[in-house]
Amino acid sequence: CLLCLVIIMEINLVPSLYAQVAATSLRCMQVLPSSRNTPQKFAIGDNDGVLSCFGMRRGDSNVVFKTLPSTKISRVELGRTSGLVSDKIFIATGSEVKGYSKKGNNFLTLDTNLAESLQSIWVDDVNLLVGGSYIYNHYMDCKDTDYYLCSDKINDLLSLPPRSAGSELSPVLACQDCTLRVLRGSNLLYEVEVAGPPSCLALNNGDGGKLPGLLSATPCGIVDLLSAVDTCLSPVGRMGRRCCTALRMGSWDWSSCKGRSRSTGGTC
Repeated sequence: CLLCLVIIMEINLVPSLYAQVAATSLRCMQVLPSSRNTPQKFAIGDNDGVLSCFGMRRGDSNVVFKTLPSTKISRVELGRTSGLVSDKIFIATGSEVKGYSKKGNNFLTLDTNLAESLQSIWVDDVNLLVGGSYIYNHYMDCKDTDYYLCSDKINDLLSLPPRSAGSELSPVLACQDCTLRVLRGSNLLYEVEVAGPPSCLALNNGDGGKLPGLLSATPCGIVDLLSAVDTCLSPVGRMGRRCCTALRMGSWDWSSCKGRSRSTGGTC
């Protein structure tokens, strides 16, 4: 029996205007990794198809780069290298995936040729996972590798951390029928039921953590915590919040549940 203690803190926030962009979709802003000697940067993709990157220095924002208007941007994600988040920015626009460096250089443009517009993307080294409304595709080195047609709408996706270097990815699809579907290649490995239709997913500590785990949140505010040992998802706990459409999760020790969870939920 595993006792999970979740402390929920209410924080009063005061808004400050740093930048103004066009209307955006959900999950279209990312904060880039930073160091002590470099300003904090964040990237935003809007419905006009413009990807904007801003840098923060001494409380002021400066434009690092902006792309030309194009098709509506439906998702912005950061690439991963060996499980760690990098400073490469990837966007989903129509049926294309584009990659940009932190200075705005376009180093990748991949047309997936899918009949659906892309809603979710996940990048890990040379692996690119994309999801439309019902179609999931896996590209390795920009070559179509795996395909899966889901029986219900895909709201979000990610990949569990690989068990070892060179091992296969374990994509997780958050589906509208209250199910998390874990894939292996083009086949369904197993399913896990959650409390409601999952709207978003997040890895423990952003990279799975020392003891891998993830969060699954629903629009009605229920958040399921699941451990992911050897790519096997197991429910750990559940908590209720208000409407949740975006997630970020800090480090959590699943073995003892003695840690600091910095999970946040809200509209972005």
